[in-house]
Amino acid sequence: MNRTMALEREVRVREAMSSPVVTVGEKTNVEKVAKLMTKRKIGSVIVTSRDGKPIGIVTSRDIVERLVSKNLKPSDINVRDIMSRPLITVDPESKIEEAADLMTRRGIERLAVMDYDKLKLIGMISAADITRIAPMVFDVASERLKLQEADEELKPPLLAGYCEICGGWSELLEELEGKFICNNCKLELYRER
Repeated sequence: MNRTMALEREVRVREAMSSPVVTVGEKTNVEKVAKLMTKRKIGSVIVTSRDGKPIGIVTSRDIVERLVSKNLKPSDINVRDIMSRPLITVDPESKIEEAADLMTRRGIERLAVMDYDKLKLIGMISAADITRIAPMVFDVASERLKLQEADEELKPPLLAGYCEICGGWSELLEELEGKFICNNCKLELYRER
């Protein structure tokens, strides 16, 4: 798709995403993951739980910041220990502008693409994918973010993903005591106190 076409109509995430997604289990060591990323010439992998649910992402940046900079041995560390979580996701039918806005607000360069109806990981979209189709999108997203911050206090975006307590899917995860949990588990924790 050329840039002129992208500007003439709304482009959906599905049209710009990469698929299939490379995944690794949460107990895979970082050395194996780095070799896989090098072999596949990719900058990230999705981390899945034992039951196959996508729970995080490991990027080249995570490896450098959380492992190499601390002089840790890659073969001794599991990806679960260095992954970014929760996994920030986007619907395949979202406009690429919405994906760019979410990346800009969260300060990230990649989003997992989830089919929310089937609770299935179907792709990955990166800032590079969006820029290739419509280079001006991030400029617009950045300007919108500046206007939003000037008008009101910036609220954290809603996060969809799997609850780290019950394992259920939630369209609204909140961070509490270092875990991303659903509203039901949050209420249960408050009742227990």
